[in-house]
Amino acid sequence: GLESDAHKVFVQVDGYVDTTEDAYAEKIHGSLARKMGVEKVLSHKRIYELDRESIYRLLRQGGVPVPETEVIRVEFGVPLKTLQEVWRSLHTPYIVRPISHSTEHPSVFVSSFDHFREVAKQFAEAHIDFHVVPYKSAQTISTAVLPHYRGERVYLPLSVTTLTEHREVPNSNSKIMMYRTHDKEYAELQALLRKAYEILDLTGPALIDVVKTKAGYMIVEVKTQPSLRSEGRFMQSLATTGGELGHYISTRFE
Repeated sequence: GLESDAHKVFVQVDGYVDTTEDAYAEKIHGSLARKMGVEKVLSHKRIYELDRESIYRLLRQGGVPVPETEVIRVEFGVPLKTLQEVWRSLHTPYIVRPISHSTEHPSVFVSSFDHFREVAKQFAEAHIDFHVVPYKSAQTISTAVLPHYRGERVYLPLSVTTLTEHREVPNSNSKIMMYRTHDKEYAELQALLRKAYEILDLTGPALIDVVKTKAGYMIVEVKTQPSLRSEGRFMQSLATTGGELGHYISTRFE
């Protein structure tokens, strides 16, 4: 995460790992790395990253349960769909979130039309397309997914769950603990995670969030660039089986 002369760094290495979570730094240094043929180790070998709606669309086509969503596109700072129409089409309350992941614009819980209009205005002014997702009062269950690790094509450690207050969106301050359930349900959850990973044709580490409904598990989020903070959900899930990121990185280099 320290400033350095990128040219001097990249000509000396075969690959790199970005732990800064700095979108601007990644844009500059990542672009240079790609030009020089230097691999970003914890990444997906795709020209572009899928946005949330594209992920949902692919999962729906594959028969994987995901939430109902409304997509609001923004053009010239104006939402292209009437907010009143959206408000009537889904049950309140809602989660409003950018279609593409953004640390600067986190997901927001709204329960009134005035608040919804205010949040929509903020996204529109930033020229950000956004999702409107019905809120479900259920704990978020998160699992790290790593390809080609510990002898498995898709390796899954145990899951962790994020504890939040009622009607609160999980955030970096939320308490995280191991998710506990019986073996049959865990097998069902892991089968769903593997299926989602394959449907999306992912090639690098990911963090997949699900909630449990009366009908079973539902995928609500797939992060293809999970946070590498030690207290984050990806690292906490990996730690449940003694997994260590440095070891995983070294096996990828090998």
